[in-house]
Amino acid sequence: MIGKSPFIGDPEQNIKDIANLRGSEDLWEVAKLHNRESSFPEELYGKQFSTSMNLREWCQKNTKRRNFLSEIPSSLYDLVDKCLTVNPRLRITAEDALKHEFLAPTHENLRKQRELKQGNQLGL
Repeated sequence: MIGKSPFIGDPEQNIKDIANLRGSEDLWEVAKLHNRESSFPEELYGKQFSTSMNLREWCQKNTKRRNFLSEIPSSLYDLVDKCLTVNPRLRITAEDALKHEFLAPTHENLRKQRELKQGNQLGL
């Protein structure tokens, strides 16, 4: 969506970047869930927890192609936002992601291809 991989390189920097996007409170809760508090960057200790940033705003801030963002459907933002939920217990499942409205046109095309293939096999 922004023309580059958002979280590459140093794992500690990635944690800070994720905290900027998803909010440090959610990240801290997941660190505690997995007994990984020691992995939490020192700079984020003692700070007031930051709140989650709106994905559209984050994309606007981190892309070089702002004009392209207006072409992205709301349903894609919704799907990506659900995939980026920090807590794995609350994150969208792969099965539900495949059923998401953003992928609905794909489902329709696959259905049509199946019907066409079945029709060809029946000699229609």
